[in-house]
Amino acid sequence: MPGELHGFNVAEPATATNPQAWVAVNQFPAGERAATAGRLRRLGFTGGVREDLAWAAPSAPGSGPPAAAGLSIVEQFHTPAGARSELTAELPALEPGTPITVAGVPGASGYSSSGGGQDFANVLFTSGPDLYLVGAEWPTTFKGKMSVQYLVTAVQREYQRTHR
Repeated sequence: MPGELHGFNVAEPATATNPQAWVAVNQFPAGERAATAGRLRRLGFTGGVREDLAWAAPSAPGSGPPAAAGLSIVEQFHTPAGARSELTAELPALEPGTPITVAGVPGASGYSSSGGGQDFANVLFTSGPDLYLVGAEWPTTFKGKMSVQYLVTAVQREYQRTHR
């Protein structure tokens, strides 16, 4: 929702209603698409929505890529067990890093890390048959503009809004 992740604007979402379309929408590398689509099919994937988030303050002309980027994803499965299994399958891709704790969101798992002048943070959680991912990357110079705590707050808000 607008304003849920501090500093970011929402964008037009991309959707898919089957595993093959989802791995394309979600930009999986070509070599991983068949295996990922197969796993999603076995787990009962029924659809997904991906929303790329843009940093609200525009970059100066000629200054290169946007200062920060965010991502909000929801994947829906036939059962809560399918969503939890996919969380377990996706979590290793977020490592290594410092574990992120999200108070009030049972089973939320994520990591933050830094490198190359950027900070990164991603959190996964389930709510009923849905799996959510909220993530962001931003320059380490953004002290006070963006932080892991802002991402945690966004996860807590999304969980409160979507909890089943």
